[in-house]
Amino acid sequence: MSICNGLCSHIHFNNTIFLERQSNKKIYVICNILRESLINMLCSYSLFLSIIFSYYTLLFCFVFIFLCSFLMWLF
Repeated sequence: MSICNGLCSHIHFNNTIFLERQSNKKIYVICNILRESLINMLCSYSLFLSIIFSYYTLLFCFVFIFLCSFLMWLF
């Protein structure tokens, strides 16, 4: 398993626990679908591509999760 896949999976697990504690289920569902799509798209490279793009992928994962968490906090 590549570094990107491992870290994104760990971030996804922790963020899911955080999101499940929120009360607004509509935002949670939208956010969950978007997050799953983003992580699947960014973290499903071949081993060679994941090594090249791992820094960018992690940056996108962190930024998206931060924005998603902020959106959940806002609503």
